[in-house]
Amino acid sequence: MKTDTLPNQGGVKRPSLTPNTTFRLLLDERRRQLLRTLTQSVGTHTVTDLVDHLQILEGPATPRGEVECSLLHVHLPILEEAGVVQYDTTVGTVKTTEKARSLDPYLELAAPHDR
Repeated sequence: MKTDTLPNQGGVKRPSLTPNTTFRLLLDERRRQLLRTLTQSVGTHTVTDLVDHLQILEGPATPRGEVECSLLHVHLPILEEAGVVQYDTTVGTVKTTEKARSLDPYLELAAPHDR
């Protein structure tokens, strides 16, 4: 996916996402919830903890296996390809990159409409 750089305060350039990439990343509610979870805390998260958290948010009607499968095979690969997360498949951990910060305003706008 194409990314650009935008000037930051002080003239330092920071990575940014194109509008098409931004909207693609925000298209899915589960992915938005995942991004909120990742950006609201510092550090590395295990995939297991992320699955547990999302399953609680979605409620008991959503099978845990469905949440886990979608994270492993859809959402995390999309986020990693866009460069907003680093996903270590060997140990099952995820952490955000600086690019993820550019999604914060959009996640905030969408929050009242999500679960």
